Amino acid sequence: MPADWYFEWPFVPEDPSEKYPMLIRAQDHRILALAGIWDQHTTAEGQTEEAFAIITVPALPALQHIHERMPLVLDRSHWPLWWHPHARRTHLEPCFQPADFSWESFPVSPRVNSTRYNTPEAVLPWDGTAPD
Repeated sequence: MPADWYFEWPFVPEDPSEKYPMLIRAQDHRILALAGIWDQHTTAEGQTEEAFAIITVPALPALQHIHERMPLVLDRSHWPLWWHPHARRTHLEPCFQPADFSWESFPVSPRVNSTRYNTPEAVLPWDGTAPD
């Protein structure tokens, strides 16, 4: 799954019941390839269903202060192998270590918790003021 960034919701140390979103991306703003799995099957009623999930792994040391897990971000050298139609798990095992490059992160507005908040401001740093 191509992505420019992803969001994570770390706990706030001062108030563990509160969680505020952080935007996480490559410092050089490169495109990320998030590893996922997809399946298609037919139900007993004859309906075709599709399912997709992003694979997660333990967070890289540079991101562990935000969350203990992260999406599996594929190293660019692994993209052809991951997308190969005949690849099997044994072929893909070298891909299971996330790409390691310089990361950046910053808080964004809690409004990103709503799917209706789809504006360019959603990916700008948030100063902590209450949203409108």
